[in-house]
Amino acid sequence: MLLLNASRLACLLSAVAPALAAQGIGRLQVSADPPKYHGKAPARIHFIATIELRGTRTFQYHWIRSDGARSPVRTLNLSNPAQRVCRVVEEWLVVTPGKNQLVWQKIVVTSGKFQVTSDPAVAIVNSQ
Repeated sequence: MLLLNASRLACLLSAVAPALAAQGIGRLQVSADPPKYHGKAPARIHFIATIELRGTRTFQYHWIRSDGARSPVRTLNLSNPAQRVCRVVEEWLVVTPGKNQLVWQKIVVTSGKFQVTSDPAVAIVNSQ
């Protein structure tokens, strides 16, 4: 088992982050809208990824869901050289009614040989 103390982990992360940024992917954040749903099924949840680009104009992405489903891989080519931030949206129609269902999605962005995975965005669904 590999154990890392906080300073060693920070050192590793500081070494990896510039390499990823150099490949064209900067900040990557995902949010759920709405983060809490209460109402009739199906619940319509939008997962929104904000992707900051550095240098690259073309990248691929796909979504991973908490139920194990994956979206197809999509390619996005930004034609405006001034555009640095883009948003992509994935909709999930949660059809199964239930209380306190925790659902999440995260996005995987690929640029060249490098791949970055976001933290998951979480939504809580209460539907009947």
